[in-house]
Amino acid sequence: MADTKETTLSVRWSKREGDLLFSHPAYAADGHLLYGTLCADRWRPDWDGGDVRGLRDPSFVKELEARGYDITTLRFSVRYRHDAPAMLRRFRRKAREWFKKQEQSKP
Repeated sequence: MADTKETTLSVRWSKREGDLLFSHPAYAADGHLLYGTLCADRWRPDWDGGDVRGLRDPSFVKELEARGYDITTLRFSVRYRHDAPAMLRRFRRKAREWFKKQEQSKP
């Protein structure tokens, strides 16, 4: 099996950054999905007030903080299934090769 780091989508608190640190395999859309789910404010329709733009609810993380949870203890991770579609595996491999090439070309 591939290196766990390359197959795991995760989020944890970073002391160094003082913020949540998102780690995603080569497919960045997965990281964006996780970020949007946890950190982006949620919009819902304003059925009673008639505001066309709707109402904004706090993000999941802000809601947890407001309820008294310690966000610095937040950890979430999920790994790709070992039988992930071949196309996805190829994409991840090509992306890793591209990133490796970019790293090597840095002065």
